[in-house]
Order: sequence, then structure tokens, then C-alpha cells
Amino acid sequence: KRAEALIPLLEGAQEYWAIGEFVHLGPPAVPVLVNALNHPSRRVRMNAIEAMYLIKDKSVLPALTTLAANSGEISTVREKALRVAIRLDPTQTLPALQAMAKDRDEAIRNTVVSQSRQIKDKAVVELLIPMLADDVPSVADGAMRALYGLTGRSVERQDFLQSTREQRRAWSKDWAQWWGLVGRITTPPLRPSS
Repeated sequence: KRAEALIPLLEGAQEYWAIGEFVHLGPPAVPVLVNALNHPSRRVRMNAIEAMYLIKDKSVLPALTTLAANSGEISTVREKALRVAIRLDPTQTLPALQAMAKDRDEAIRNTVVSQSRQIKDKAVVELLIPMLADDVPSVADGAMRALYGLTGRSVERQDFLQSTREQRRAWSKDWAQWWGLVGRITTPPLRPSS
């Protein structure tokens, strides 16, 4: 009951104190925080996610990944849910990343490419390669940078920010062919070659 009484305080002047109280209560408060993910206030949802991160109980992962993949939720809440889920356990976030990679919102797709860098997994490479052909050059460029971090591959004359959609499609096919031959995660050199 104490945890439930703290939910309204996750918004307003006492929100940081309320987050601290949730952290003090620890894992027994997690079900109340999970329920707070349905609260009408964006601020309450954001602070509930923050409290979950500070408690560090991995039982919240299904709720966070479901929230991140929910296209009906606002993008800032989805982004925070994904970031926290990846920090708690990146191995359980792949389904959310896959759903978010196809989202209509450019900000969500950019979040996918930036957060994918945290996950050293072949499935993430296979998720990022089609994103090289994204309609938005910044998403494609972010995918290329994440792929470089995961594979160490740098290709000269592939400027995704200044490219056409047709060029990005061709480069995506090239990356897919290369990955089909190599198919392994490597550590890249410290600096990409220009």
C-alpha cells in the first residue's frame, strides 16, 4: 500500500524523493511500478522506468520491452524503456528492437540504431543491415556506424548522409552479401578509415 501511495508523487515537486522511496522498498515494489507504466501521466511513466532501473530487478524486462515495442506509446517513454531494458539485460531486448526497427517514427528507428551498439549479437547485425536502406539518411548512417562498431567493416565512398535511397539500397545489399560470407562479430580498430 505504501508503494501504491507513492505513484502520484512520481510527478511534481517530490518526484525524486518518491523514486528514492521506491528504490528503498526494492524488488517488492516492482509490481506497483509495472502497473505505473499504464498511468495516464507521461512523467509518472518515465519516473517509474527510472525507479525500475535503479532497483535493477530484471523481472521488469518483459514490461519494459513490451512498452518499448508499443507503437501507441509516445516516443520518449518508448526510448527510455528500451535504454533501461538494454542496461538491465541486453540479451532480452531483441524482440523489442525488431519491432521498433520497423516503426514509422524516425526517432524510434534512430533509437534502435544507437542502442543496438550495446548488444554484441549476430541477430543485431542482421537487424541493422536492412536499416542501411532506410528512407531517412540519418537512420541509415546510424545503422552503418553501429555495424562498424559490431563488425569492424568500413567501406570507403559509402556516405549515408549524402546518399540517395537507391545508393542506400545497393549498399545494404552489399553489406548483406558480405555478412553472408563473414558472419561474425569482431572488434573494430580504434578509428574508422576514411
